[in-house]
Amino acid sequence: MKMRNIKSTVIPKILLLSVIVILLIAFILNTYLSAIPSQITDSVTKTDAIVVLTGSAGRIDEGIMLIKEGLATELFISGVSPTTNLNDLVELNDPALRKLSLPITLGAEAKNTRGNAIEIYNWVKNNNVSSIRLVTSAYHMPRSLREIRYIFSDTRIIPHPVFSEKIKMDWWIHPGTAGLLAIECTKYLTSSIRVFVMGWFKDNTHTSTIEKYS
Repeated sequence: MKMRNIKSTVIPKILLLSVIVILLIAFILNTYLSAIPSQITDSVTKTDAIVVLTGSAGRIDEGIMLIKEGLATELFISGVSPTTNLNDLVELNDPALRKLSLPITLGAEAKNTRGNAIEIYNWVKNNNVSSIRLVTSAYHMPRSLREIRYIFSDTRIIPHPVFSEKIKMDWWIHPGTAGLLAIECTKYLTSSIRVFVMGWFKDNTHTSTIEKYS
């Protein structure tokens, strides 16, 4: 009888806790997925520089295309391998850039997205840049903006997401995409919590102008 009483009180609590956890996970996942841009909302506004975060395929190619189209006068690529030089990068992505003599700068100090934000900040500050077009994968954009918005001040940022055919819209039936988004969602949550906590210790008298995206 005593065992039955224990079960009758413990099981409902476990079920309730399970429901709460599931709802919390669903809320966090929905928040992250809603923050992923579904399109490029501004493809014509010029900025002082185009900033590319290395990682998934297509990001550097997109940055090079934008600089060739004249949307900025400088291209900064953050997070490249320390063993990569500009000649190798140009040859690999677009040898025609040699003839254009465009100002391209490589940043090799960043090891993660937070490092990207710091590296970009230092470059922007040292080069008197007041506006950038941020190029990274669509699924990576929410966390990138979270990190950059925390550290930047008085800098206009236009998000320029890169879309990959490997990232499926119906992610729930594609294990590869679902796994990638789950990992990125976890990183986004961790980043958001850290930024929120660190925000209590930072003087936020200035805020970045983050272009709205959807």
